[in-house]
Amino acid sequence: MSTTRIKLPFVRTYADSDAETAMGMLQVAFLKQDIPPKPYVKVDVHIFCAPAEEKGTLGILTLVLESLDGLAWETREQLRTVIVQRGEGEEGMTPMTDIWINWEDGRE
Repeated sequence: MSTTRIKLPFVRTYADSDAETAMGMLQVAFLKQDIPPKPYVKVDVHIFCAPAEEKGTLGILTLVLESLDGLAWETREQLRTVIVQRGEGEEGMTPMTDIWINWEDGRE
């Protein structure tokens, strides 16, 4: 099992005016990681964002899936689990998004 973690200083949704910028930031951050060679067998994605409104989690999920499609997995059929959590965060906290991606090794 291989894992990578992407920590970004924002919580964005597709409804935001800078969603394209957020997509670009996510793709660049992913490509800078030490990622295993394709093809991956199964992929688990865990997204944690804080602080975030409940309505924002669907936008975060869409943003991550669209941004990493073809980068972190070859097809959506490889996604085994996708979990999105939101945290209350502390007052004055800078919004952040943490994304963990786990790949199952085909040899296991």
